[in-house]
Amino acid sequence: MLVNFRQIFQQPQKLFSFYIPKEVAIVGNINTVLPCIIDGNLDGNIVSEKAITIGISGNITGDLLAENIIVYGKVTGTVIAKDKIFVYENGIIEGETKSKETLVKHSGIILKPPTLSISETKKESFHEKVEGIFVQPTLKQTDKTWF
Repeated sequence: MLVNFRQIFQQPQKLFSFYIPKEVAIVGNINTVLPCIIDGNLDGNIVSEKAITIGISGNITGDLLAENIIVYGKVTGTVIAKDKIFVYENGIIEGETKSKETLVKHSGIILKPPTLSISETKKESFHEKVEGIFVQPTLKQTDKTWF
């Protein structure tokens, strides 16, 4: 693959995001205009104007708000995407989800059925796209507030 370094250095804000590796644990909130990739542990909320990606080793205890949210790891908290939520193989969301569209692939899990209140998407058309598993939790969950 050819890399055009001139393009990278002229427009770095369009091509780069920030990354938190699995060796890093953070306690606190993150507010950013950049897309982010989290493979570490975070105890706090993330708000991004772009995409949030939770990597395979990522473990988030807190709420997420972004344009798009991609989950390969584990999120415990409210997940709100202005556009789409993607839960991939082995990804887990334990909490409320709200988006225009939520896609669950293979063995991805949402422990509470998605709430599609952000758009007029019908639940019937949503369920036709779902390949993952939805589990209604039997344990009492505490209410979390957003903002």
